[in-house]
Amino acid sequence: MMLLPILLAVICLFQMVKNNNQTSVAIPKPYVFSGEYSYDGEHWYTYNKESEMSALEGNLIVKGHLDSDIMEGAILNIYCNHIGVSVYINGEAIYIDT
Repeated sequence: MMLLPILLAVICLFQMVKNNNQTSVAIPKPYVFSGEYSYDGEHWYTYNKESEMSALEGNLIVKGHLDSDIMEGAILNIYCNHIGVSVYINGEAIYIDT
């Protein structure tokens, strides 16, 4: 007899989590970057997994795109250690950190 209320509670909890947008936003999603990089802004090299970019060679500039769209209102976390970042969407600066 106790099994039925517990089963109903589990089903309700499952439905609540399934229909809650905040739970899907909270799950980190890895994005893959593809594009080009340059040290002087004139000579550009295609970025791939084997690329050995080094900020020790001067300013490192990367341009490209992510493999999928970012949901509106989502948070994009970028690890920055001693670098400046500028993020543009369709040519409009949305984030600049120098």
